[in-house]
Amino acid sequence: MKPKYLLVLLVVFVGLFAIVKGSELLKGNEGQAQVRTFLKVSASTYNKISIVQPSQTQVLQKSGNSWELTTPITYPVMQSAMDTVVSALANLQSDDIVSSNASKKATYGVDDQTGVKIILTQNNKEVAQFMLGNASTDGNHTYATLVNSNDIHAVRGNLRDSLVKDTSSWRDKTILALQSGNVSTAQFVHSAGDSFRLTADGQGNYSLDGNTKTVNVTKMSTLTSYVTTLLASAFVDDPATVKLSSTPDLRMVIATKDNNTINVSLWKVGTSYYAQKNGTGQLYQVDQTTYDGVNTSLTDLLSAATSTTTTP
Repeated sequence: MKPKYLLVLLVVFVGLFAIVKGSELLKGNEGQAQVRTFLKVSASTYNKISIVQPSQTQVLQKSGNSWELTTPITYPVMQSAMDTVVSALANLQSDDIVSSNASKKATYGVDDQTGVKIILTQNNKEVAQFMLGNASTDGNHTYATLVNSNDIHAVRGNLRDSLVKDTSSWRDKTILALQSGNVSTAQFVHSAGDSFRLTADGQGNYSLDGNTKTVNVTKMSTLTSYVTTLLASAFVDDPATVKLSSTPDLRMVIATKDNNTINVSLWKVGTSYYAQKNGTGQLYQVDQTTYDGVNTSLTDLLSAATSTTTTP
């Protein structure tokens, strides 16, 4: 066979091979999403997040290493909520562009009337701006579009859970957040007269002052957990709406090693439970589990348990 015919056959063979492999590759990718970056914003590039909803605007402002809500009210923000937001904004991935038709924006909830506009700024200079729309039917994606773009993306994750909250959900509900090593004593003064004091050893262990009896370890562990960490379930911004007695059901008085004294008072009013720190104007609502845990009596601490210990 002449060399030029061999060359022609080789070219044909290479071409057919490329076609077959290309077809296999296309088949392998059928049904797979074309993953692309919708938005990637480093936490260091913005210090303000504006969340513009049809009914209200919320502004989160960073100050130092912490965030606070500045609109519609000024209040510290739950750190866990901000961690979720910052993590999400660091890398928003889109699995698909579901439409590039501007008339479809309302369908996916990314229009100006129903969408939520997210504006990221750094020292009043805009860093990014996009619209959040509806969650997908499976809840695994959120429809979103960059402002001034008609491309509607299916962005991974339910971003509405992270970014669209009522004002109360943003606010920091921490009543107490103490290091166990900084607690010296915790005194519990009950309105019924059943009062006692716990002394801490600086390592998270507590003993019941003046007691030589067996202590219920489970009750003690539950009670002392609230000495360092106490969270509210909601806020009462108008304390006048709640009729509190002048004497709380319980006062927890905590003395710290850095010479601070913290007072927390608790009340039960009807079927609701309330707490107030240091007699400040802010009244919190707490759940029944928290109230019952802090309102442990001396009798409860000395009740029989399957696992017990004796304090010296």
